[in-house]
Amino acid sequence: MIGAFLGECTIRSLGGHWATHENMLCIALDRKDLVFPHNKVIKQFRYGKEGGDSILAFYEINKLMDEVKSRTLTPAQERLQEFSRHGGNRIFVPNMSGATPRWVQVAEVNDGQVKLLAPPTQRYAVSGLITDVKCFYVCDPRGQLLHTEWVNKSDWHSLPPDILKQLQSKLAADTSLTLNQLERGKQFIEISYGASDQRADGRYYCYSTSIKNISPHKIQITRFGGYIPQDAAWQLSSVTGDFYTADQFKDWYGQKVEYLLPGETVCDALNWGNPPVLWAYHGITNTGESFVAGKVLEKPLAGSGAHFVKPVQPEPEMERIVNKLRASYELRQQHMNSIALASLLGPTPPWLKPTDGLTEFFERQTLLLTEGHIVWGALVQANQLLFKPGEANCPALLVHSPDSYFDSRPQELRLIGHTFFSLKNIDFADPELKEVARLVTDEMDRSMGFELPKVFSNKVVQSATFMGFRKHIPNGVLSSGLFPILTHPSTRAVMMVPFEFWPIELIVLWKEGSL
Repeated sequence: MIGAFLGECTIRSLGGHWATHENMLCIALDRKDLVFPHNKVIKQFRYGKEGGDSILAFYEINKLMDEVKSRTLTPAQERLQEFSRHGGNRIFVPNMSGATPRWVQVAEVNDGQVKLLAPPTQRYAVSGLITDVKCFYVCDPRGQLLHTEWVNKSDWHSLPPDILKQLQSKLAADTSLTLNQLERGKQFIEISYGASDQRADGRYYCYSTSIKNISPHKIQITRFGGYIPQDAAWQLSSVTGDFYTADQFKDWYGQKVEYLLPGETVCDALNWGNPPVLWAYHGITNTGESFVAGKVLEKPLAGSGAHFVKPVQPEPEMERIVNKLRASYELRQQHMNSIALASLLGPTPPWLKPTDGLTEFFERQTLLLTEGHIVWGALVQANQLLFKPGEANCPALLVHSPDSYFDSRPQELRLIGHTFFSLKNIDFADPELKEVARLVTDEMDRSMGFELPKVFSNKVVQSATFMGFRKHIPNGVLSSGLFPILTHPSTRAVMMVPFEFWPIELIVLWKEGSL
């Protein structure tokens, strides 16, 4: 009767149903675990609470486990789980009983519970929830320290002396780096510097710093800092005298979640310090691999920074729109027949000469329409006829980028286009700016695939002349400066995606003038 009552309480609170397993009554919980209430009642009568058997504990533990199943683990807890899956290493966590020793070795991590080995001073082993573990460290079988997780300086006094010595030695070593130590980190993140139009104060040079995850794993930057050259190495030199933290990285670089996802790029638009300077980043993957990566900024970047376009906040809705268009258009490409293709091709104008740079555009229309990849394009300038109703198709100039960073930031691309246009009819001494100004000033220039210098953005941004076909533009009038285009790696030519394929949300934004 007591077992039945305990079982019914469990079902009504946690879900599940009565079942049998090996001829024993049990409850199959919704999380697919089996629990045996009658067995627990027998054990409490037989061994008593002093023996560790309690029907109240049975109920409470199952309730806790149900809650644990629905909790999201922190990145540190996920790494603890990952380390536990690889045999050979020894994991230590704070003693959950609060007794000494303060750090106890983990026996196993299973089903949301961390089971600890019983230390010599205790007659029983302790278990706890993985969600309650805030810090840990990992050693190899010989006691060599491999990894620490959120072991703060306030915890150092409780560490075993040999572990504390290794930790202090490791941290001291990290404050001095050689470039050879950064080689392995190149397989995890890519670091790039760009110009900035801001200054921290009159003494320091400012620049942007971008971090891109180029690995197949999720990454967390745990600490980072700037280094200056000293003898044959680089020495940590931050305003605090210590490393900057994971939280500071997320704040300064605009990282919204715990991990930097594969292919994701974040940027600090206002980094500062006088070159030469090395920025190094200590990180860990979600599979438990630690690394350090860095890059030296040898000298100030080209340009004064006055033309640098500051990164803008991402717009998830714009990323959703372009991804929706990609998915639907890829299906159309797979089933595009010759009749449909012919209806999309634009006519070759009678004024086009064989030597005209736009020849490549007309020769590559079929390739772009049938195999092209969609990205955002931002208008730089166009023949004035395209801005009002009419029949004439005319050339135009745009900027675009292969970097997925702009999927959610097309407005940043448009700002780059505006800045590009602002250089028209200006004579610069700087050779890079001089070439950009020449290109936008000469309206007969048909350049394609010109890569803009880093004075505009630290991303790869290219310009291309294209033909504006009115049948591809909503209402036949170029009333917005932002639109999807087709690109292909085998050609420098690009073309506007015909508007008949656009999602309705994009057409509405175009007609409202919101682009």
